[in-house]
Amino acid sequence: MKHFISLIFVLMVTAGSMSSTAQRHEFGLFLGGNYYLGDLVDQHFFGQIGPSFGLMYRYDFNRRISARIAAHYGTIYGDSKNNRKSLQYKNLDFFSPLFDLDMGIEINFLEFDPDSRGRRFTPFVYGGFSIFRFNPQTEYMGKIYELQPLGTEGQGTTNQPDRKSYKLTSASIPFGFGFKWAVSKRLNIGIEWGMRKTFTDYLDDVSTTYPNIELLAAENSPLAAVLSVRMYEDMAKEFGLNIAMGANGMPASPADYALYMEMIKNASNGQRGNSENMDWYSIFGVTFTFKIVGPRQKTCPAYKKHLNYKEYLTF
Repeated sequence: MKHFISLIFVLMVTAGSMSSTAQRHEFGLFLGGNYYLGDLVDQHFFGQIGPSFGLMYRYDFNRRISARIAAHYGTIYGDSKNNRKSLQYKNLDFFSPLFDLDMGIEINFLEFDPDSRGRRFTPFVYGGFSIFRFNPQTEYMGKIYELQPLGTEGQGTTNQPDRKSYKLTSASIPFGFGFKWAVSKRLNIGIEWGMRKTFTDYLDDVSTTYPNIELLAAENSPLAAVLSVRMYEDMAKEFGLNIAMGANGMPASPADYALYMEMIKNASNGQRGNSENMDWYSIFGVTFTFKIVGPRQKTCPAYKKHLNYKEYLTF
């Protein structure tokens, strides 16, 4: 969130310093939502849409092509209970804050010019490159835990040295389409939907196989073990087992935890995710962009006569 606030400040300072060529520049707001697709949810995502808001900047090269930079901040969710029936039993879920900074090119299908009555609407497509930051977390027995430090798939254990802790900053390829309308010479309103093809399979903290659960508990933590395998959680509650963690991260009831370990260790080396497919996320919403008008320059009458001089009126 600190990075997002810093970006807002930088964009505002940049916008404030623009010269009289500013009619090419647009600065605006984004309001919408986002959702995730991956190992826990590859369909039925509509019930797991999180909020998203942000800022965007657009530089119009001409009526057809623009460069754009957009920053979004939101939350993504995923729960295997909302996935295909064959995956629901895993009982894995997560949520993560998501900061996304993308830059790219926007291409209009029609000539777009707020000064012309016949050119105030166009569909468009866009594509580019994105850097994003995430941090998968989950709720367990009423408490929120960050998943990456736990190494729930055996990261950091001696029998799986090839599994390194994944990074929380990654890259993606954004692409999408939308529509925009020039409400006035200064205000444009648009709607857009875009996908992000990421280069990580750990948006949801799920990628490969279950590790050796007993070794995971011994070398990482008991908490890592119970958050790695959650398919027996409801059964343990039905049996009356206390599988909560104490304030020190150790089992609240060592005896009940030992019984629970006998249940979950059977999952060792079983399939937990699909490392062949990287995770995706989508960002969609409404944009409100404003033409930023610089100080008026003096021009000769001939220049003004040939409509090369634009004077923006209030709306």
